[in-house]
Amino acid sequence: RGLSREEAYVLCSVAVDLRVGKRVPFFSVVPFRTETSDEWIQGFTYDVSLGGLFVKTVNPGPMGSSIELLVNFNGKEPTVAKAHVAWSNPFRRRLTFSYPVGMGLQFGYLEPAEREALVQLVKEKPTEVQAAQRMEQVR
Repeated sequence: RGLSREEAYVLCSVAVDLRVGKRVPFFSVVPFRTETSDEWIQGFTYDVSLGGLFVKTVNPGPMGSSIELLVNFNGKEPTVAKAHVAWSNPFRRRLTFSYPVGMGLQFGYLEPAEREALVQLVKEKPTEVQAAQRMEQVR
């Protein structure tokens, strides 16, 4: 017997609520580099919270390393932010399902204007679950 729709919804809601901070969808190209490199590598953001963001890339930095990235939460010129690689999942052949290829970054320093723009973005944008619930109400 599989889970009913209601049971699956409850389990998904609990999983989301256990996260440290609210995550909202945020899709953007994000150039980044490790502290030991001058070469900027392109990645793609998927979601963001006040504490950090996920960068989809086949070249993630090693776990524990420091990263510089160009972020743009306010719609103006990108600014350099400092972050710490909280987890890294490099590209490799897999035989089973795995977490997405990329890295989870924990923010270090953000320019004050960029920090304020991030706060507004997270505060105003619905989470994926909230957006899905709104879509269900419309149907």
